[in-house]
Amino acid sequence: MKRLDSLGFIQRDFPKIEGKTPDFLFFKEGYAFIVECKSGMLTDRDIGQLKGYLSFDVKNIEKAIQKSVKKKYPIYKYDVFLVLWEDMYGREEEEILRIIRNNNLDVKVLSLEKGGMLKIRYGSVENCHELDELLNEGIRIPHHPKNEINVTPNAPVEGIMTYLIEKLTSLVYDKELVTVNASVIYNDWFLSYEIDFERIKESLQLLVMLGLLEKVGKNLYSFRRRHIRDSYDFISKLTKHNAKDLVRPPETRPLDEYLDK
Repeated sequence: MKRLDSLGFIQRDFPKIEGKTPDFLFFKEGYAFIVECKSGMLTDRDIGQLKGYLSFDVKNIEKAIQKSVKKKYPIYKYDVFLVLWEDMYGREEEEILRIIRNNNLDVKVLSLEKGGMLKIRYGSVENCHELDELLNEGIRIPHHPKNEINVTPNAPVEGIMTYLIEKLTSLVYDKELVTVNASVIYNDWFLSYEIDFERIKESLQLLVMLGLLEKVGKNLYSFRRRHIRDSYDFISKLTKHNAKDLVRPPETRPLDEYLDK
């Protein structure tokens, strides 16, 4: 079974284009496609978001790519893909397509199965026939996709949180939830970056306070599929805010009470 990179596509996560931050951008010379992932029924906010992506100037997509990879890729055409979980799409297909048609959204709809299989369910990719053929056959996405986020010893907490979200999202693709241990996270994901363990714990606890992670025991955290959508929204907000500004001040519990001693 072919993979997306077999067609020469390069991936960038959370690109900033015209002040907006889609979940993913895939591109090669001449063509690009934007991917937005949703875990529930489309809201008015989602519709506005998709309309914004559909109105991008290709020159601004080119600029975002050049800023990311330090190389110019001419882009002549692009598409917008909406990715939905297979079980949700199966239940709500009629309503989802009604919303898309009523709002004149020229998006292609992909479904993601629990086993990690991605298939096109609505629309066709006329701008790239090879991609259309591949998506009709179905492609399997990797459980541990290559991470594009650069983490350094002095990375801000926002960078650590973004890295955590990306890693956790890659683990939960074919599950309802994953439970991780802070010590294992540190040793497996961060030890080589020489980042202090306490900063990892602080980042995890901020994610708990934001409702993007559940604390289920001492140094144990659970991340659910339903957290993915809010996690993407949170990352997009980090372009304008720092993480602690996004945490609602607790009425009776200071931050220190959330942290393990």
